[in-house]
Amino acid sequence: MNVGQLILEALESLNSNKLRTGLTILGIVIGVAAVIAMLGVGQGASNSITNQINSLGTNLLFVSRAFGGRGQTNAQPLTIADATALGDVSLAPDVAQVSPVINGNATLTAAGATYNTEATGINTNYPTMRNYTLSDGSFFTQDQITGRASVCVIGAGVATNVFNTTSGLVGQTIRMNKRPFTIVGVLTSVGGGGFGSADNIFLIPFTSAQIYLNSRNPQEVGQILVQATSADTVTAASDEITAIIRSRHHIPSPPNIFQFLPQPSFFSSLTSITQTFTFSWAA
Repeated sequence: MNVGQLILEALESLNSNKLRTGLTILGIVIGVAAVIAMLGVGQGASNSITNQINSLGTNLLFVSRAFGGRGQTNAQPLTIADATALGDVSLAPDVAQVSPVINGNATLTAAGATYNTEATGINTNYPTMRNYTLSDGSFFTQDQITGRASVCVIGAGVATNVFNTTSGLVGQTIRMNKRPFTIVGVLTSVGGGGFGSADNIFLIPFTSAQIYLNSRNPQEVGQILVQATSADTVTAASDEITAIIRSRHHIPSPPNIFQFLPQPSFFSSLTSITQTFTFSWAA
């Protein structure tokens, strides 16, 4: 029996059992569609998590005080001078950029709406370090930071919740804790609320934050962002940061009263999680 005869007999068999053939084809179609849909959901979730991780910034370490552990109750605050020391290339050759940050609670009001979020005082290099982009307007200039200008850049979530739009807001006034600020930029939406999402943040010049968020001690900072020179030097940069902070604050080893996030293993662990998530959907 040749191939042609086999094909002919197969077609005749399918034609004589139309119902069974139709149900079989339908089952195959549903099965393939289900696998494709699950793969799409898994990949979409993986991409979302990856985008949130990437929004943290490239080769970025977050330096802040650690609380709650043994020997950590009397942790000294980080200062602007600490940030300056971390940016000293002779002390930290694997550090590319440093940005001190001041954070504080903010009640935002405008257009009859009220929205509670966190305000962040930043310098000019902060948006680049965090990979922030704008859908409208511009980031702060050095003159605005030097002059302690009452200007702000808002996240897309803040814009939507307060103004019900993300466009046409440059030049509008929004009040932070009853103080008026002029909007100079709106951040591009990144979606989600975890892993440092930029959608719900309120950025003001670092010098303005010293007055309005940290008037008790303007030299203190809540956090110092440190960018390593490359992905390969993150561990070395973390070691240099540890040595500098310990030296400046006269901290023995142990205890460790400062924390450094994310550690190099943080990204590899999350990458593994996203891959496992996708594979589990496909299995």
